[in-house]
Amino acid sequence: PRSESDVQGILRKYLLNYGHYLLVVATLEPRKNLQGLITAYMLLPVSVRRRFPLVLVGGRGWKSSALEKTIAHLESAGEIMRLGYLPDFELPAIYAGAGAFAFPSHYEGFGLPPLEAMASGTVAVATNNGGIVDIIKDGVTGYLISPASSQAIADKITIILKNPDQRRDIEKA
Repeated sequence: PRSESDVQGILRKYLLNYGHYLLVVATLEPRKNLQGLITAYMLLPVSVRRRFPLVLVGGRGWKSSALEKTIAHLESAGEIMRLGYLPDFELPAIYAGAGAFAFPSHYEGFGLPPLEAMASGTVAVATNNGGIVDIIKDGVTGYLISPASSQAIADKITIILKNPDQRRDIEKA
């Protein structure tokens, strides 16, 4: 975990506000379920989306042209920020500065990004399958969700973003 002053320089570079963005670190490809995450994100009230933009970190992958169009539309509305691939030395600050981390993959063998988020003091909302269930203890160290339910994803993200005291409790676990 890093304090706001520790990460301010890197966050300023990317125009991010400490604790006020929803982070996802993933390649833009179907198995990462970013379309499901964006659908869930759009279920959040506009006021929440404006206060907590969805920040995408990662490179372009395969079969992502439809997703790219959706992202471009939401980028122009100021609700999504695409940072692309980041240098390794900046990524910990981006994790630590997030209000929450989302990782709704359809399947992951292990899933290092949720572990990296948690190590940075950021609560993770992640898929309830694969090796991730061995990393996150639902409601204790983060939240597990069904990647098939955009509503479930939105509900858990809302809990984290709207309840900073609960977020701090989970971060300490």
